[in-house]
Amino acid sequence: MSISLGSSALTDLRLGTSQVSLAYLGTSLVYQSSSVTSSTWTPAQLNNLKYYFTAGAGTTLVSGRVSEWTDQVSGVKMTATVSSSAYWPQYVSSEPLANNKPALYFNSGSSRTNERLQSIVTASGLIPEDNLTVIAIIIPNSSYDSQYQIYGGIGANTSGNNYETAMWIATPSVNGEWGSYNWQTAGPANGNASSGVSVTKNIASWHAVAYNSATGSIIQYVNSSVSASTATGKVNPTKSTLKLIAGDYSDGSDGGGLGIINGKILELIYTSQIPSTTEFNNLTTYVNTYYASPSASYDADAQKFINATGISGSTAMAINAFVNTLKTGSIWTKFDVIYPFVGNSSASYAYNLVDTGSYYADWGNSNQMTFNDSTGLKMPGTLETYMNTKYNVTNLTRSNYHISFYKISGAPSDSWGAGDASNVDMGAYNESTQRGIALAAAFQTATNTIANGFNAIGDGADNNAAPSTGSMLLTGDSTHTSLYKGSTEVRQKAWTDSGAPNSGSIAIGAMTRLQEPTTAQYYHVYFTSGSWGMATIGQHISGSDATNFYNAVQSLQVSMSRQV
Repeated sequence: MSISLGSSALTDLRLGTSQVSLAYLGTSLVYQSSSVTSSTWTPAQLNNLKYYFTAGAGTTLVSGRVSEWTDQVSGVKMTATVSSSAYWPQYVSSEPLANNKPALYFNSGSSRTNERLQSIVTASGLIPEDNLTVIAIIIPNSSYDSQYQIYGGIGANTSGNNYETAMWIATPSVNGEWGSYNWQTAGPANGNASSGVSVTKNIASWHAVAYNSATGSIIQYVNSSVSASTATGKVNPTKSTLKLIAGDYSDGSDGGGLGIINGKILELIYTSQIPSTTEFNNLTTYVNTYYASPSASYDADAQKFINATGISGSTAMAINAFVNTLKTGSIWTKFDVIYPFVGNSSASYAYNLVDTGSYYADWGNSNQMTFNDSTGLKMPGTLETYMNTKYNVTNLTRSNYHISFYKISGAPSDSWGAGDASNVDMGAYNESTQRGIALAAAFQTATNTIANGFNAIGDGADNNAAPSTGSMLLTGDSTHTSLYKGSTEVRQKAWTDSGAPNSGSIAIGAMTRLQEPTTAQYYHVYFTSGSWGMATIGQHISGSDATNFYNAVQSLQVSMSRQV
């Protein structure tokens, strides 16, 4: 429907002297000004909008993961379906691949422990028998197996092939093409629309599936284009309740569902009528503009690192976002060294993000290491295998220091080749004077965490901790030293010694033994196996700064698809 004067459509509608941008008759859009552009139009203006979930609003977070997602139309909530927050979607506050806009990262893994959110709504409230349309704005990511990656829609309990009622957005993970979009009732599928539309991974795009009640057809759209259509006959759902679902097509009560999603959802949109061509075009413009990857205009420090390492694309954007986050949080100047471990080579992993001209690392037995951005820096824990930061521990003072690392994977081994049963992820320490720094995710029997800071904490700093992965931070000020796991301070101890350590460089994947001559056989010891996503050295970080630092590190790891 449109507003016309005779046979001519209106091109300018005003109320008094004020130009009208949008006009509705009931819930139907009947006029849109040509002045409505991507900068003014949003999906909230869609005709017959029923539910609107956007990562930029309505998320309830617990330690960076999403427990609830609230619709912006009527306040309907999708909630996490499992009790453990480890299986909830990850919240990304600034996604580089989406123009630094928020995103929900679903990563169910190969075990099919789906990270799904769901909300029960009545069938009459959803009006499924009419022209229901489900729209997903997503960033497809890497894949796990040949099963479908399902981003969301509506559904219910499943049992075998009895899907009750389901309608979803999906993509096969092997061939990278959009596949089956279904609107199904009890029994075998009564309709699906498939196409060979190619998916561009790591780029924001919108995808929709609609049910046309007049023709009984399933219609598939990809960025405004109708890519597939299948006649199915009118659907009469048998369930009295349906579930809005993100990250799967079922509620999981069947044991897991089909979805093995590894991607980011920016928005999920539900309308009770199929949007018009104008609205679909508006949606395309909105996605291409609002979520467009920013032009290559990077922070000056980020650009130096990008030039030195040769990284590009999404990795360069992720590094730029990380630097901007640290600077916005006023903590960038607290770092002397940041190794982000990106670029897929020993050369790029050796660069210091803070200053590419300083602390370019050396490697011990680099031929035994793996440099792969999907897993980070991987070392086997064998004799003389380590990273030498060239950063002298004497550059730090007891009253103002930190070291940190992000451990992706790893477990303690029984020995490092000379009879000791110890593992240190990062440090330089004198075991005779007990002065220096040593930090380990797992120590000896794998029941303790070691965190030595200038003789302040000592072995077993977190005695009840199992071997840790994720972010660990050891930091000290004028009165005490603290150990953080993630954003939580787990141990604190006052200073007991005012002495300074011997000279020596901090190692990663091992500990530099400061009481030994640099030529000694056991100058580096306690070699540790595992994978690291980052390591940093610098000034004291605590409180809100520690939280901001953790959030920035975690967001970078999520962008690299290697977070824990």
